Amino acid sequence: MQNVISSAMCGIVGGACKAVLLPTKVHMYNANTLRQLTYERPDGRPIVTVGNHASTIDDPAIWGKMLPFHHLFQAKRMRNSLAAREILFTNPFYRFFFGWAGRAIPIVRGAGINQEGVYTALDKLNQGEWVHIFSEGKVNQTGKMHALRWGIGKLVAEAKRTPIVLPFYHTGFEKIMPEKKIYIPRPFGKTLGIMVGEPIDLADMVQSYVDRGVARDDPMLRIEITNQIQTSLLGLEFQLYKWRDEGYPHDENSE
Repeated sequence: MQNVISSAMCGIVGGACKAVLLPTKVHMYNANTLRQLTYERPDGRPIVTVGNHASTIDDPAIWGKMLPFHHLFQAKRMRNSLAAREILFTNPFYRFFFGWAGRAIPIVRGAGINQEGVYTALDKLNQGEWVHIFSEGKVNQTGKMHALRWGIGKLVAEAKRTPIVLPFYHTGFEKIMPEKKIYIPRPFGKTLGIMVGEPIDLADMVQSYVDRGVARDDPMLRIEITNQIQTSLLGLEFQLYKWRDEGYPHDENSE
């Protein structure tokens, strides 16, 4: 029953996001990598997506825009997303809507990486599922990415099978949904750019640490993984802003 309700919820919310973004000019790069990797799950391998967090509607709007309906209506192929407990899990309806049906995992911001929500996300990865994390830890509308928290390093390092990491960067949601008192999307006349990077396979690096006797929960390994992912995201940030300033050339998916 949960899968049926969750599938309907993900599909309906994703469809609503497609509708909300109709008045927005959207430029997408490498979108098919996201679609293929999250839908096909090569060899049942877990997936971690990570991106910048520019507004309160990044998730689910990005998935609604980039994924086809047949994907959105299959909850088992959708992401499990870490979300702030103090915002999205404050009453029974929110816990049902965002958690039970919406596949969000409550996380307590500021409580560190050894907490229930992080271990729930690890369980999902160990079942071969897709986990999404906004590793900055909060909404950031400055236009410059903050340093990533180490939670993503922990997820990649300690999963039983090292997940494929897929980074992406976007710009424009901070104008569609600015951090103001009235949280209403403002999509008319706006431009949105989304750039998906190439998959990052850290399995060999993790195994090299293990072969040297380094435990998977060692901070050294966690930091190295986080730094590599941060470097990839900063590269995407630079490239997307460069192309934005040039009028979004080379756009495979302009809509």
